[in-house]
Amino acid sequence: MNIRVLHVFFRFYIEWTFASLIFVIMHLLSSQQMPLTAMMAIAAAASLVFAILLEKKPNFAKPVYVLVILPLIVLLGNISGLDLFYTGTTAVMVFWRTLKFHEDSTSHSESVWLVVTFLAGVFVSPLGYFYGGSYLMQIAILLIFQLMFILSGQFLLKWLDIETAAKNRFAFTYSSLLGGMLLLVAALTFGRNLLKESFFFVLQAIGWILSLLLYPLFSWIASPPLQERASKVLPNRKPNVEDAHSFETAKLGFDPNFWGPILFVFLVVIAFYFIYKKTSLFKKEQGTSEIQAGFVTNTPFNDSSLNNLLSRKRMAMPANQVRKEIFQLEKFAHKRDLGRLNFESINEWFERLGILYDHRTIRTYEKVRYGNDQEEPVEGWFKEDIKAIKKQLISLEKLYKEENKTGLKDTLRNILKRN
Repeated sequence: MNIRVLHVFFRFYIEWTFASLIFVIMHLLSSQQMPLTAMMAIAAAASLVFAILLEKKPNFAKPVYVLVILPLIVLLGNISGLDLFYTGTTAVMVFWRTLKFHEDSTSHSESVWLVVTFLAGVFVSPLGYFYGGSYLMQIAILLIFQLMFILSGQFLLKWLDIETAAKNRFAFTYSSLLGGMLLLVAALTFGRNLLKESFFFVLQAIGWILSLLLYPLFSWIASPPLQERASKVLPNRKPNVEDAHSFETAKLGFDPNFWGPILFVFLVVIAFYFIYKKTSLFKKEQGTSEIQAGFVTNTPFNDSSLNNLLSRKRMAMPANQVRKEIFQLEKFAHKRDLGRLNFESINEWFERLGILYDHRTIRTYEKVRYGNDQEEPVEGWFKEDIKAIKKQLISLEKLYKEENKTGLKDTLRNILKRN
């Protein structure tokens, strides 16, 4: 199977897992049972077949989806007990998101979807607990599946992409990290009673030490002379029975057996998110043989005489990291109507917009673009310069919008001039 098909399916199914969580919540609110396994299988099969068709037969993929795959989704969903609304939504999502990822796979937001899925799942877990254990079980299955799917998918895609010599080292590093996480989860799961006893023992020890330190103060407060003086200053007041009763009720309202696992899952998600962001284990390295779709539109800046130069050209994202940074910079500028013109070089484009830049950036790009050095590494100063250029483009966009704002007074003046 083509690695690009796996990329498309991987990114689609991450979003689909979150969509399935939303569907579970909707079934929960309507007191209906959702056939989760059937729905996940139908979406997986439809997306995978559609992605293969887009890769192998792009001209026939869309008609085949509408005429064959879509009716099959509706039929299988009806057999599984899904309402027409959910099967229709599934068909639309499979078509829309699979096609989107096939055409543009430049963004990677796996960590964002992981955090969003867990936040939504933890938030609705109490609701699932009160509505019935089956809903809570489906929510827990989706959360665990999302985590394991992203971990295994990232490993598989990178393992297929890297060189053979580095496969063993990468597999060892990944297995060590995953094994450590699983060992920690197993230790917390099977040793929770010991951990609970240890936790309360530490709390008791802290309380005992504090009582020793504060004993002289409490003895002085409880002394008869001080009690006699306090009784003269403050009136006698009996404790409020209602307050004590409400306090006991509030105490009973917190169930550690229910909230404990939810808090634990939340902490695990936060820990995994920081590991994901701080390590380079899951960062995708672009291979030279992999082609990703994208486009750059070259547009003029505040010059109506050059409007006929507007052109959109579809191209593959470069595999080289330096060229990829420039490609994404041009795409970033295009979205703000500050794109590069067809006849401009990079430095001419910057000078036209008044962008301040490091000349080493242009030299590095030209060395890779026109020279023989195709493996120029992306250094820190290069990335910082690209970030600075993007900030200047954002400032230019705001300035351009402010200049084009026309107030009511100016509008009336223009109308009177025309008349």
